[in-house]
Amino acid sequence: MKCLGIINEPPFHPRSWSGASPFLFGNLRNNGSLAGVLDVRMSRFEDRLYRLRNVRSPLAAWKEAYHVDTRFFARQTEIVRRKISSFEQPFDAVLQAGAYYRVSDTTDRPCFTYQDGSIATRIAAGNIALPADSAEMRACLAWERDLYRDLRGIFTFSAWLASTFTRDFGVPHSKIVVAGCGLNFDPLPEMVTARNPEPRFLLVGRDFKRKGGEVLLEAFRQVRRKMRNATLVIIGPELQNLPDGVECRGFLRRENPAHVEILEEEYRKASVYVLPSLYEPFGISLLEAMAHGLPCIGVREFAMPEIIVEGETGLLVERGDAGSLANAMLEIAASPPMGTEFGIAGRKRLETQFTWAAVARRMADAMAVMT
Repeated sequence: MKCLGIINEPPFHPRSWSGASPFLFGNLRNNGSLAGVLDVRMSRFEDRLYRLRNVRSPLAAWKEAYHVDTRFFARQTEIVRRKISSFEQPFDAVLQAGAYYRVSDTTDRPCFTYQDGSIATRIAAGNIALPADSAEMRACLAWERDLYRDLRGIFTFSAWLASTFTRDFGVPHSKIVVAGCGLNFDPLPEMVTARNPEPRFLLVGRDFKRKGGEVLLEAFRQVRRKMRNATLVIIGPELQNLPDGVECRGFLRRENPAHVEILEEEYRKASVYVLPSLYEPFGISLLEAMAHGLPCIGVREFAMPEIIVEGETGLLVERGDAGSLANAMLEIAASPPMGTEFGIAGRKRLETQFTWAAVARRMADAMAVMT
């Protein structure tokens, strides 16, 4: 069984689909399940036209309107139809990344999607910049509902996400497969067991608000009252007027070797990784931290309990609760042996549960059965 991949980004670029695309399609190719991958991006000119059609204030609402524009999705589907019709290699199924096109309208082959989230989960978490009952949001929900109805199967990053497709869209359990997610590193970094004895917390993420950055800053203020030598390093946004002890490294690009070295150095120097997201489809940065042997603190929601085993690889707290987050940070920072034990267990869990080779094999096996 060979599938044809569909994505609206360069499939093997290191940043495509948050870095997951080259690993996903590369491992499907390695196990003999990939016939090819189609890059179905529209031209820059056409893309800008769609952006201009959605101009509004504030900027966040403009970006949101562009990303949920079903006219854009329909145009993407036309491009998919054209490219599939000209693809000359044989294939048995189609695997699309995300919900930006309705591939089942373009071919008679069985169609599948690999999802890291949905518009419904974002609405439920309040992670939207337009009103939930706006015409744009209603149209996007209808688009996704029709898309999932017509697919042969849906692959998800997590069991939590799988349950939301049944809850929010009425997708039967028989159509959903938890494929999981892998780490976007190859090879794995050397694990650091002799951790920094000074409490040094780390957060990596571009969307500071969604990642719970404001909650983390408040929690860190509480930590500093009891641990004056504590530091917090934030990688992603450019922030101003930060509390004492907070350092901002800005956005680091993985295709820049110098930036990669800075990121690796911060993972090595940290003693605890913290991700108190307000909304998080999965949490790949947790896998990165586990690869470096870091104990992790996350929230008791979304897919994080599937990644962090509480009391074994890290700790979980209530979403948005700065007080409980501060207590968890203090608990691990006050006991370096505990942090080392969590870090070693996390690395072992990563190596056995979260690899792209395993994800690709689960997908290939499921598509062979479901086609």
